[in-house]
Amino acid sequence: MKKLLLILFVVCLTSLIWTRQHARRHSIIIENERLAARMDALAARAREADAARENATRLSDAARAQLATRQAALAEAAPVTNRPAFVPPAAPDPAHQGGWPTTGTYLYIPKQYLTNTHYKLLEAGRLTDDAATLLGMSAAERSAVDQLYSGLLSQFRQLEINNMRRIPLPESWEGATFGAKLESSVACQISGLAAEMDAARQAMYQQLQQTLGSSRAQLLDQDTDAYLREHMDTLGADERTIAFMTATESDGSHAIWYGIADPRHGGGSFQRVGPDLAPDSQIAYYANLLGVQLPGQQ
Repeated sequence: MKKLLLILFVVCLTSLIWTRQHARRHSIIIENERLAARMDALAARAREADAARENATRLSDAARAQLATRQAALAEAAPVTNRPAFVPPAAPDPAHQGGWPTTGTYLYIPKQYLTNTHYKLLEAGRLTDDAATLLGMSAAERSAVDQLYSGLLSQFRQLEINNMRRIPLPESWEGATFGAKLESSVACQISGLAAEMDAARQAMYQQLQQTLGSSRAQLLDQDTDAYLREHMDTLGADERTIAFMTATESDGSHAIWYGIADPRHGGGSFQRVGPDLAPDSQIAYYANLLGVQLPGQQ
């Protein structure tokens, strides 16, 4: 009897477990089928979206091509009268300093040619009348620019003095008087001032822009570069050796020779100083600084 009850219990338990598992398995199968159907639907929508995107791309390309064709056709069909007509420049008016005024000191030229115009920029550390007139400066502008140049040159001269030292005349320079008998000499070496003067030039250019505007400031700065290179040893950018040599010529007359050595002039460039030397030149300045009496001075 006990065995029969045990068997019956096992059968009932097994039947209950199977029933529950079967129901759970059935629900899982149904859920899987539902998810599969949903995935199929999403895949179908994705295929439809890709097809729509491709179709939109084709339509867009076709529209662009059609638009380009129409624009080209319109450009070709546009009447010539719609194009801007060429307007020749006005003829020079002699009454306003145009052309070649026979009684006037100046004439007007297009601004684009100013870079090819040669004129004296500075005289005694100030702008010349030619420079101020050519760049159309007002009295206030000219005064402001004169102060800028004066400040730049004063700073340069002070730096020169601070970095100048007396040295013996280089041996290779003793024959630079070209046969004349060397009587006396004074020589100096000046350290390069590029770092200090480059900063000063940049500050000056910024102030020129504020005073004259960008176009006139640029023209004036270009002319300043040329002037400083030709007349001011590029504001002492490189180390230099300078010297004055007094010599007696074969006829008994005395002569003064000036020599300079730097990267621009090489190991030594020499010239005989004449009485027509410009009083605001580098040579005249150094002679006065070193106590050298030049020809024509009392």
